[in-house]
Amino acid sequence: AISDAIENVNVLVFDAQGNLVGSAYASSNPTAVSVSARVSNGCTVCAIGNTGSSSYFDGISTLTELQAKVTPALASATALGAKSNEILYGTNPDVTLSSGTNTQTVILKRLYSKYTFTITPSSDIAITGYQLCNVPNECSITPGKTSNPTTGFSGLNFDAVATPVYAGTVVTAGPYYLYENLAGTSSASSTAELRTSTNAPTGSSYLLITAKGTGYNAGWTSTYRVYLGGVTNATTPVIDYTNFNVNRDFNYQCNIAISGSGANDVRVTYSPTTSTRSNVYFGDAT
Repeated sequence: AISDAIENVNVLVFDAQGNLVGSAYASSNPTAVSVSARVSNGCTVCAIGNTGSSSYFDGISTLTELQAKVTPALASATALGAKSNEILYGTNPDVTLSSGTNTQTVILKRLYSKYTFTITPSSDIAITGYQLCNVPNECSITPGKTSNPTTGFSGLNFDAVATPVYAGTVVTAGPYYLYENLAGTSSASSTAELRTSTNAPTGSSYLLITAKGTGYNAGWTSTYRVYLGGVTNATTPVIDYTNFNVNRDFNYQCNIAISGSGANDVRVTYSPTTSTRSNVYFGDAT
């Protein structure tokens, strides 16, 4: 299970030119770390929790090199739930280090976000399954990037989940833990209806939902594609349909209503399943 505990921490201090001037590693649930560093102005203090190794940043001598560092690659989408993968990061910029003791409080934040989906169908629709797709397997440790690591996106998928097929049953999907996904923005996706596979940036994460009609509404199955993101990473986030980024350290709670087959919705793959006619063609329109 995901935990917020800081089991160990690496602290790196860089001067105004971005050169490493001090570092230290502490384990056993540290709440304070002592670092020896040169007197300097405009320093950057970086703290990285839960790497589990005093040598994790060996070879790094500049802030630029630290900013290029990424997490170990995940073998599966579910691996982020393991405690060993829970790296935390925090930084204090523009720090003045004078002679004697200098105290800095650094707040560590998660590299991942939590996603929970509540899927509510109308009374004559049954949700038959869901799957979260195309999530990153790596993440830059330091924030401020505009895209995913160039070698760290393999588009992992969570396992597909089958659900009870009772019409009108509300389904909760998740929680899921996802590394920050900086898929980018698309000006073509200016409304919810335009957040389609054609308009979405490459690498965008999405939830697939399968459903079918029941009773008098029977005779079709559909797959709905719901793209993640859609909000800014401002202090008070706002809706932005052009935005497909999954920001770090967020708790996303998504409410999805399924009220029809989506036969005329380009976000939905729709298939008729029954007919009493002998001269009907079952097409492949999406």
